[in-house]
Amino acid sequence: MPQLYYPTIIGLFSLQASDQYLERVAIMPPAMKKPEKQDLAAILKQSPLLKEVVAQIEAYFTGKVFSFDLPLQPAKTARGEAIRQALCQIPYGETASYRQLAIKAESGARAIGQACARNPLALIVPCHRIIKADGSLGQYSAGEGITTKAWLIDHERLHRGSFSL
Repeated sequence: MPQLYYPTIIGLFSLQASDQYLERVAIMPPAMKKPEKQDLAAILKQSPLLKEVVAQIEAYFTGKVFSFDLPLQPAKTARGEAIRQALCQIPYGETASYRQLAIKAESGARAIGQACARNPLALIVPCHRIIKADGSLGQYSAGEGITTKAWLIDHERLHRGSFSL
């Protein structure tokens, strides 16, 4: 399974894919340094899927992609898949509360929080769009935590004006 460490504007991403599915997207904590030896071109040549993932992430950060179209590793449970689908339906540049998503996914707010904390596909499955009912950001387990979450929400709000169907 190819693994790629890819630097972005918000930090180092760790990407893993099989031949069929994107299996992991993690935004690494700042203390994580990029491995010294990595042949980016060779890895992308070996994995057309990772090449597409990188292209879509780059387009997201330049405000040209508003949702991702990638084959994702299936969730382990039907409930997990329902939560993932509900997360992916939150429109670009918008947010929803844990409670709102729990109602939509027919789950509990605490289960939504746990699913977001364990999300293996950061950014791609947009758990950064989930906030507390009072409008505060809540938690975020990727990158620099709440700082990364705030940056992603602000980025989407900035670019949503250029979104068209």
